[in-house]
Formats: sequence, C-alpha cells, structure tokens
Amino acid sequence: MKRTIYKVLYVVTALCVFLSVMPVTAVALTDGFDGYVESEVIESIEFSPETEIETTAVVSSSFTAEKFYSNGSDADTAYLFYNQLTDSQKTIYDTFITAGVAETIVLPFTYEDTPYTASGSSYDDALSAAMSLISLDVVAALTAACEDNPMYFWVSGYQYSFSYYRGSSGSTYYVYPCNITLTITLDTDSYADFTVVQTKYDELLKAVENFVVNGINRYEKIKSINDTLCDTVTYPENQGTSSSPDYGPMAHEPTGALLNGSAVCEGYAEAFKLICDREGIPCITVVGTGNGGGHKWNYVKMDDGLWYLVDVTWNDQITSVYYYWFAIGTERDNGGHVTTGKLYSSDFSLTYPTLQSENYSLALLRYNAPDVAFCNTNNVIYVGKDVTNYRTYIQLPSNISGSVTSTAVTTGAKYTLTNSNTSVTRTYTVAMRGDINATSTVTDEDYEILVLTATAQNTVTDGTAQFYAGDMTQDGAIDGFDAIALELYLNGDLSFE
Repeated sequence: MKRTIYKVLYVVTALCVFLSVMPVTAVALTDGFDGYVESEVIESIEFSPETEIETTAVVSSSFTAEKFYSNGSDADTAYLFYNQLTDSQKTIYDTFITAGVAETIVLPFTYEDTPYTASGSSYDDALSAAMSLISLDVVAALTAACEDNPMYFWVSGYQYSFSYYRGSSGSTYYVYPCNITLTITLDTDSYADFTVVQTKYDELLKAVENFVVNGINRYEKIKSINDTLCDTVTYPENQGTSSSPDYGPMAHEPTGALLNGSAVCEGYAEAFKLICDREGIPCITVVGTGNGGGHKWNYVKMDDGLWYLVDVTWNDQITSVYYYWFAIGTERDNGGHVTTGKLYSSDFSLTYPTLQSENYSLALLRYNAPDVAFCNTNNVIYVGKDVTNYRTYIQLPSNISGSVTSTAVTTGAKYTLTNSNTSVTRTYTVAMRGDINATSTVTDEDYEILVLTATAQNTVTDGTAQFYAGDMTQDGAIDGFDAIALELYLNGDLSFE
C-alpha cells in the first residue's frame, strides 16, 4: 500500500505600529514612523509519498513482537524536546502551552527585557535580522511544544506581529522588538474555527482517558496500544481525492485516529504517544522519511532504559497486525527510517535520543500465546493456571544463536535463556498465577493461604516466586484485592488472556 502524508505550515510576519521613544542613551534616537511589513510564505514542508511496503515479503502471520530481558534505572525518565530550547524559546513554548486553545497569544517580551535586539546598516537590515531571530524562536518553540504535547493538534500555521523601538549609533541602526503577538492559523478544512477546535480538544482528551490498555508490564501495554490502533484506525488510500471517503478531515492529527478512525502516519504516531503518556511510558514522535518518503513514527523507552522504534502505521497491514516494526533497533530497520527532526523549512531541527542497535529481544513469545507473559521489572514469567506447556510458546528469535533450559511448570521454576552471540544469560522465575503454595495447581487451598497472608496471619516473603504468584493485581502487595481477584480467577470470572 502507498502511504502518503502532506502538510503545509507557513508563516506570515506582520510588523505593526511602532513606538518612537527609546530610552537608551548610547543610541541616537530618530523620529518614529508607522510601517507594515509582510513576508512571503517562508515556512512550509511537504512530505512526499512513501515507498510502497510489501510486508508479506518479510513477515508472516505467525510473527510477533520480541521481548528483552533487562530493567534499567533510567526506564521512567521522560524525553522532552523542551530541554533543547534556549531561554527565549522556552518562554514562547510555556506561553503557548499555558494559553491552551487560543487563537491569539501575547508573548511576554518587553522592551526592557527583549532578547531580539538586532542591528544592520539600515533599518531594513535591522528589521530583517530581528524577524529572523523571532522566526527561528517561534518555529523552535512550536515544534517542541507540539511534539511534546500532541494534544495541541490545531497548529497549521501562524503569523506574528510586534512593535519596536528604533535608534542608531553612527552608521549602525538598531531595532528593539517587543509586544510580540502570535496568531495561530487553522486548517479550515478540518476545523472551521476555534470553537470547533475546543470541542475536538475536549473530545480528544476524553478519548485518551477512555482508551483501554491491557497488560502488566511495559511491553504488554505498548503492544496493547499498537494492536488497538491497528484494529480501530484505517489508513486512507488516494488521499485528498473523492475516491477516498475515509480520508476526511484531521487525518494528520491524533483526532483523526482517536475520533474519526482514519489517519495517516502522523495521526497514528501522535495517538500512540498520547496513550503512552497517559500510561507513564516515555515515548516521542519522530519525523523524517520512511523508505525515502515523508513519514512519522515513535521511539519508546523500554524498561531496560533504552530506546526502540515502533511504527504503528507500518504494523497496520489491513488484514493483519504485524510486528516487524515493533520495539526494534537500527539493525532490523536497516536504514528504513531516517530522522530529519524538521517540521518547518527553517534551520531548526529536533535532536532525538539514540536508538538501540539490537531489537528489544532475547526471547520471543509466539503469536497468540495463551496466558503467558514476561515481566522485565522483576524477571518473572507469569503463567496461567491452565497453561501446562508454556515453554512451547517461547523461543529464541531466528537472528540469535543460543539455548533455552527450563524446569517444570510450577511456581518457583527457572527458565534460562542464553545468547551465544553475546554470552549473555538471563534467568526468569516462573510464577503460576494464584499458585501461592507452589504445587503446580491453583485451588481453594491457595485462596486460603492468600487470605491469611492478606490479613497478616501468614508471611510470604516479598520478591519470591510465591509472592509474585499471590500478587494477582500486580501492585506490589498481597491484600484483599488479590483475594477477590483469586476468587474470581478460580470461578472463571477473571481472565488474563
């Protein structure tokens, strides 16, 4: 299928009524004047069509995402583009975010504290220099703000105006911009006015709030987000033509994915980030090219503290969900994704974290595995009470030479994976859900032990296999909620599928 993304972002710069008094004794003052300057369209970007992706040539329906085995101390630290900005750019970013859904934003730059003093051999030169300074800062601030916060989806372009003082010293002319006003422009095909934007903004936040995410660890959660988006969002073909009724408005934004069920890569990637943000999973959107065409995707920091690539758009192959681009490193991507960091045509580019070279993998959980899950935080394999052959669902991926050894399916059993290529060995502890007495079965006796433990009449040591088996709710404690969960589990009213 051909995947295409197209967006034009522009700047129209207006210089408004100017002030005539400048209290700077080092510069000779000239008479003030009224003037108006409008620039040509200077900020635009067009993402060219992507190369068609023939996924069936590289993956099959039995391929599933891979799982790593480590946990790092830096796993929860977010990555904010805000931190790449200068002080003046951060001021614009903060003002934009604080304003929320607003068409006009007044930036807090005064003459006494302006960062945009500019000089030239004429006033025109000085004005041009000031415009360049302001333009770069606005582009940087809006780029970082919208990429850090995809819920700010409505920026299609902007214009800005400012007053300024002017003066000269010898043959050097100065301007001192202040009272800068930023006006956001909309894609009126998608949003007629800011009243519509406010409505869609409220609906988007509600959709994010109600988005169901399953899983007990980071891997399972991002897989759940990926799968749900692939199941509920359609990638429109023949974009922008009457033959594409599913294209509609908002396809380049998370509103398209989460409200309309139709989006191109921007919509997929930004929706994915919004849900990851809600779950506390560090995630960013990445802009660049995919197989040579304009594209957007995600980086996710996994629980080993490293960054991996997720491309939900390419994982959505209409008839199936593939995982070839799920939590992968640069070696598998093989140059398919190239970052640019540019949303506008200015010189500002975002800097991205370093992508891990290897995939998020040592072991692989086969497609449609039953109640089997890795938890990389505590190095446990959780197994359902009716799963007696969990080992048949776990294997080493084809690109890793190694071995697997394991013991019986019971709480406390060990499962060891060895990567012969790197001499890395990882041992998991098996915890059968509810099997707190480690007998390989889950019965009323386990329930009685769990109730005694929850009421402090029995002790199960934290961090043991028995503790993980009894902590049904995965909240780090054995309490009454776990007793309720185990009772439901024994009666067949609770499932971990």
